[in-house]
Amino acid sequence: MPEIWCYDSGEVKIYQLQSEEYIEVETSLVFPTLPVKELPALIEQYRLQGKLAIRKAVREWAKSR
Repeated sequence: MPEIWCYDSGEVKIYQLQSEEYIEVETSLVFPTLPVKELPALIEQYRLQGKLAIRKAVREWAKSR
């Protein structure tokens, strides 16, 4: 898996596989122009509505970028 995204404690971290180990990076290879630092606020906004609502909100947010 070349890239892993982790959300924990209100923070999104991106890890990329480099030389057989994962290194934390600031920008996604898959979505280089996506402002990933905005995601935690969006996730928290929809948290009480459940996982499906979060997924839909993230999908719409990504499309609008």
